[in-house]
Parts: sequence; structure tokens; C-alpha cells
Amino acid sequence: MEFDEALAVEKMQYCLRCKRRWFDVELKPDGVCKHCHDKDDKKRGDEPFFFSANNNSDFGSIP
Repeated sequence: MEFDEALAVEKMQYCLRCKRRWFDVELKPDGVCKHCHDKDDKKRGDEPFFFSANNNSDFGSIP
């Protein structure tokens, strides 16, 4: 029963950019995960976001 109660407290998080959905996704206030922010911190100002349609790496809608 303890396992079920502990699991019920955990909530999956969903990144709006890379579409990753899991329990350990660290979301920033804008709904984008830490992994995506780390990738985007390395880009130049004129480059698109790493996971974006402009970069040909948008996953689209995922069921």
C-alpha cells in the first residue's frame, strides 16, 4: 500500500518543446524542461530553438 500511495503523489511532467513526458522532467516556469533550456543556452541569437520546426526537429503532436 505504501508504494501505491507514494506513486499517487508523483505526477508526470510534460515539456512543451521536446514533448518529453516523465516523472523526472524538470520544468522551468515557461513549461520547457531544463534539458531544452541547456541546449538553447548554447545557441547563437540568430539560431532557432533546438527542438523546433525551424530546426527540423519538431516532433509534432504525440499521443
